[in-house]
Amino acid sequence: MAWAPFAGLALYDPRRDTAVSWLRSSEYPERIGAMSLLNDEKGTLWIGGNNGLYQLPQAHRFDYEKMDVFRYLRKISLPGPDTSLVTFLGNTGAYIVAGTQRAVHFIDKQYRGPRPRIFTLRYERDIAGVSSEQNAVLLDSKGYLWIGSQAGATRIDLQNLRFDTSATKIRLTEFQAGDALVPINDFGRIGRIPRRKRNLAFTFTPSGNTFLKDDLYFDIALVNQRGDIRYQRHGVVDKSYAMDYVPSGQYTLHITAYKHNVVSGQAVYRLKVPQNIDESPWFWLGVAALLLSIPFLVYRQRQRRKPCSCSSAPPPKRPNGSRTARPGPVQFLQPPFHQQRPALGAEPLPQRPRDHARHR
Repeated sequence: MAWAPFAGLALYDPRRDTAVSWLRSSEYPERIGAMSLLNDEKGTLWIGGNNGLYQLPQAHRFDYEKMDVFRYLRKISLPGPDTSLVTFLGNTGAYIVAGTQRAVHFIDKQYRGPRPRIFTLRYERDIAGVSSEQNAVLLDSKGYLWIGSQAGATRIDLQNLRFDTSATKIRLTEFQAGDALVPINDFGRIGRIPRRKRNLAFTFTPSGNTFLKDDLYFDIALVNQRGDIRYQRHGVVDKSYAMDYVPSGQYTLHITAYKHNVVSGQAVYRLKVPQNIDESPWFWLGVAALLLSIPFLVYRQRQRRKPCSCSSAPPPKRPNGSRTARPGPVQFLQPPFHQQRPALGAEPLPQRPRDHARHR
């Protein structure tokens, strides 16, 4: 047996006649204030807390003497997202019914998927009243579900209650960079974005049956090539968004539509934000090379303007009476006389007698 004071959660074991409580405290921020409880036919304990809905699977196997119950609770994300106080819980043949300060949620017990399918009736739009009252829920013998609020009681015929489960198609209708409109093709590609236009805005529309209740929520994410998320929104209903500044690079825009808490449609668009000239590394390399070359150019220019010292020296003077023949147009250089030695193995040539030998 468990009961839920708003200050925490308490448990009583009748076989051992033992009571255990887990109270809210600043030392234990994970603890919640429980307002409503429900144990279903599968042994799952549903807990309506001060900030949403939780469940404890196989609660009958929980060892309260060794474990902290709040460390084993699972948070159920309600559409909206609705994190308001859950004031009542009910169990019907097909749904777990949770009443909050904003809406009444019907959790489909037969649906199997990564996220639970949750149908929603919002106060002041779908049903009368502004919020649910504590434990004001009743399933009568005829199958009618009664819900109490400040405005009175509302009766719901569960046998004729039908929710829209059709698919949704998402399409970008406008994309703007600064004050310039950017074209969008049919292949998920956004056109060229002008340089120095970094504030981006876009509008999309979901297609579907306009006569059905609008029960769509959207997740939006702008992701770069490395997988980093530059812009993100969760569980929103608006269809127009603006980003103040987006750095250069290639991006993917993801828009996911959720209907009744499950994926109903997706759209993916690719875009490229070009670099400005002063953002390119080649631009700064060129600027650095130009600045470094200026001292060298100045030095070369000064060297060219400097006069040559070798042209001012006078020619050397020759002694008086000496004449210097001017070289003619053709000059003959006679190598100095030397006696050639015969090569090895060759006979020596006969030498011609000198002139003084002939006058003997």
